[in-house]
Amino acid sequence: MVYGIIIGPSVLKWVNPMDWSSDDKQLTQEFSRYCLAIEVMIAGVTLPKKYLLKEWVSLSMLLLPIVTLMWIISSSIIKFAFDMPFIQALAIGACLAPTDPVLANAILKGTFAENH
Repeated sequence: MVYGIIIGPSVLKWVNPMDWSSDDKQLTQEFSRYCLAIEVMIAGVTLPKKYLLKEWVSLSMLLLPIVTLMWIISSSIIKFAFDMPFIQALAIGACLAPTDPVLANAILKGTFAENH
């Protein structure tokens, strides 16, 4: 982080992200997409080969009823909080409902993974 501050626009001005785009929201969105794509790929690559065959029951119990329920609840909250059509709320809820693959990666690495 210190290295980023030093080479960034505040100190040496070698790297200035605002030169890449004048819209800081678009820049933040694109940067977030790249970070998430890399993290999801790392999570997928670190899975053992037979993980799905071994854990299909627990994954099915989590994904089918729980994530579906999270999707419906999230969509309902969005529909009433922002007063939008339910089909649009379902689309936004589908983005919010899945578990975070970056946090789920903690299951595969570290003390918990080694013990279990």
